[in-house]
Amino acid sequence: MLDDLILAPESLEALLGTLGDLGPVLGPQAAGGLAAVRAHLEQAVAARRAGERDRALGAIGEAMRDLAALADLLGPEEATMMRAIAGSFQGALRRGDAGEAARSVDIMRQRSGATPRPKD
Repeated sequence: MLDDLILAPESLEALLGTLGDLGPVLGPQAAGGLAAVRAHLEQAVAARRAGERDRALGAIGEAMRDLAALADLLGPEEATMMRAIAGSFQGALRRGDAGEAARSVDIMRQRSGATPRPKD
């Protein structure tokens, strides 16, 4: 179930697709951090395609940590909250708790200002 939720191609593609929405929210100083998030997510896609589940989940965790670090640009309170959410996500991955992982992703998406794109 967790793999279906987190590693599904449409989930990873949706995350990659919404990264561009964060640039205007975080400003030009976030460009390098967003590039790192994108690189980690692209690594996750490649690992998933290669059947390397653990490597894919690790890359997703790295992307979430990088995204949480970008919250420093929004202020210390927001940064603390985003780090807590990223930690919750990583804990859910380790436990195999798909529901908690999905909630963490949804909260991080909402807090960051990124919105899921409707399916065609």
